[in-house]
Amino acid sequence: MSPTRLLVVDDDPQVLDVLPSYFTEADGFVLAGTAADGFQALDAVARLHVDLVLTDVRMPGMDGVELARRLAQNPHGPGCLALTSYNDEVAMVTLLRAGARGYVKKSAPPEEVRRAAKVAAGGGVVMSGQVAAALRSNLRHPEPPTDGFTDREMSVLRQVLLGKSNKGIATDLHLAEGSVKKYVSALLLKFGVPSRLELVVRAMERGFRP
Repeated sequence: MSPTRLLVVDDDPQVLDVLPSYFTEADGFVLAGTAADGFQALDAVARLHVDLVLTDVRMPGMDGVELARRLAQNPHGPGCLALTSYNDEVAMVTLLRAGARGYVKKSAPPEEVRRAAKVAAGGGVVMSGQVAAALRSNLRHPEPPTDGFTDREMSVLRQVLLGKSNKGIATDLHLAEGSVKKYVSALLLKFGVPSRLELVVRAMERGFRP
């Protein structure tokens, strides 16, 4: 399997020096390049083969939210994982809605950042433990309505909320990957959202939990 090619985006030169050291070819990653803001990142994505963009949220020029939104407009483009130093629940929800595959604190240990990158590169949705707790507390809701959902759809939804990819869900639930795709498509339709990321946010807003 080819290594995941990363683009690291941050306006802090120190982060651009340190963060790439978290990822090695032995871990399944290759550094494709770095950028100091969203505009440079889009230019790099257009020139380089990039599988995953790891981006800061607050940057001059084009910030991480707008970068995630623009990357998400290309269904064949790289995924986007946000990294930040801030505890901002509104920014978390905004990032997910913009198309980011997750959000992890810069202060997280290197192994947690690597794990998040692997999940995001595989198409899953990921949040650090700190971020997930903050998001859950920010999206409190009464008991979610389960009418209209089959037991299997609920099982798949819980796996999606855990950040699992279709392949991971298929393994855990002993299903064919094609069947998982059909269940996820049914969930998107029932929640009235166009993407897996918006499914996570909408489900959590309505009180669903893993």
